[in-house]
Amino acid sequence: MKPEYTVHAAQYFTATIYEWQPVLAEDRYKNIIVDSLQFLVNDKRLELNAFVIMSNHIHLIWQALPGFTPSAIQASFMKYTAQQIKGSLIKISQICLIHLR
Repeated sequence: MKPEYTVHAAQYFTATIYEWQPVLAEDRYKNIIVDSLQFLVNDKRLELNAFVIMSNHIHLIWQALPGFTPSAIQASFMKYTAQQIKGSLIKISQICLIHLR
């Protein structure tokens, strides 16, 4: 018989950077991830049990709190962090182009 797990059981989650690029090597991008996780905890969407951030991927053990689904939390987390990191990369590349002119 297959075990039944509640929606609110702790889950292991991994996310990787496209083509394993070392985008997260810089603290500014790690901070985006930490800030996003802190928001989700403070907003009482999830309980964060553990996380580790490497240069090209992250691992999380988290648990959705009542009223939120793991998939909704994951979608929100991934969308926000991706937008923030992409925006920062674009801004930095524009600054570099200005300095090269």
